Amino acid sequence: MSYVIDNIVSKNENVLIEVERSKISLILNWIFGVLFFWLLFIPLINAIKNTINYKTTEYVITDKKAYLKSGWLNTNVLESSLQSIQDIHINQTFWGKILNYGTIVLESAKRSSIVYTKVKDYTKIKKQLNELCNI
Repeated sequence: MSYVIDNIVSKNENVLIEVERSKISLILNWIFGVLFFWLLFIPLINAIKNTINYKTTEYVITDKKAYLKSGWLNTNVLESSLQSIQDIHINQTFWGKILNYGTIVLESAKRSSIVYTKVKDYTKIKKQLNELCNI
């Protein structure tokens, strides 16, 4: 179950979107990690680190707020009211174009940006966010 939904989201908020991250980049990390493990285990360690990051990061959007939870030993939760979001950007790398994932950046008026990385169906999520935030 979701840490954010179970512990952070208030009872008067409705969860609208649980943003799903792309597994393709994670799979590529493991392929490179296994193929090139002889290079001082660095690719394999990178694959392990990215797997932990993938498993411990959550993106949740309710009818009132956007949440970003990250961390395993130290848990950090960023939240921003949808009313305070001023702009939404999407970025896509070369590999993101090939493997169909992207990054969504939520620019807030009150604090730093919330960045959702390696998001599957990122254009659909951006359209839904635009409608929720009236941008």
